[in-house]
Amino acid sequence: MKKHRVTKFQTLLSLTVSTLVITLSLFVLTLLSSCKKDRVTDPSYESMDEFYNEHKVEEQEFIINSEDSAGHITGNQGTEIYVTKRLFQYTNRPDEVTFPYKIKLVELYEYDDIIFWQMPTPHADGALNHGGEIRVRAFKDDEELMLKPGLFYSANFSSTATESDMSVFHGTAPNDVFSHWTKASDGSDVVVTNGKYWVNTYQMGWVSPAKNNPGSGKTDIAFSVNGSGGENIDLVLAFKNFHGVITGRNLVIKDAPLGEVATLYCMAKDSKGKFRRYKSEITISAGMNIQLQMEEVDESTLLAELDNL
Repeated sequence: MKKHRVTKFQTLLSLTVSTLVITLSLFVLTLLSSCKKDRVTDPSYESMDEFYNEHKVEEQEFIINSEDSAGHITGNQGTEIYVTKRLFQYTNRPDEVTFPYKIKLVELYEYDDIIFWQMPTPHADGALNHGGEIRVRAFKDDEELMLKPGLFYSANFSSTATESDMSVFHGTAPNDVFSHWTKASDGSDVVVTNGKYWVNTYQMGWVSPAKNNPGSGKTDIAFSVNGSGGENIDLVLAFKNFHGVITGRNLVIKDAPLGEVATLYCMAKDSKGKFRRYKSEITISAGMNIQLQMEEVDESTLLAELDNL
């Protein structure tokens, strides 16, 4: 039988073809990899709630062991609370409240603290110009107490009084929206004493000395953004000419006061865990529609910018 002989030419040709196939394969892989790197995908936005919970000021707790330790309670930010045991009762039973009991206090004066607690100050008649927000609660063990009918406690806010005609507003924070504030109609009042707001209130919970600031009318501000999850972007208006913050979600801020100057600050996390934000100074006008360009920032930058609102 005649043996098959492979010539040098055939061997060279085979090697050349193999080299060409390998080279082409590497080129195609490199091209695909390059295209993948160059392709820019629109981000997906996620909630900032975890970030807020991490950075919000803590609720303070004061143990009241006797009437000597009651009366004058001072919070970390200078709020003074005046209480006495005789003010309180249980919600569902007539038993007398005994010592010790607890007073819990949250103080919100700065814009970033208000944002972290998600307690902005919208109102049906316009944004609120306010002198701070506090939440005061009383507890016996783990049971929350209420004020007896017809009795009030007093709070001296640490902010400098700038208005003489403030009213008491009570706040609530439903789970499905940000806070809601209602003007008190129960006899609660605000008195300016020694340049501070002195509040007498017949309700526990969130309270603020405030007044409506409706501007020259109200308007909704609509937003658009590239990517998905835009409903998770938190939209903040921090006003320049009075002390107040309103916020929005679902790409709209409702009932913004016309003509007011504000810092617009919009923020969210993306699906990769990166912080993104949009910031601008605006004068609110009717029918505004703003395209958000969400820039990536690190956490320290985000915190510094919120602190400077």
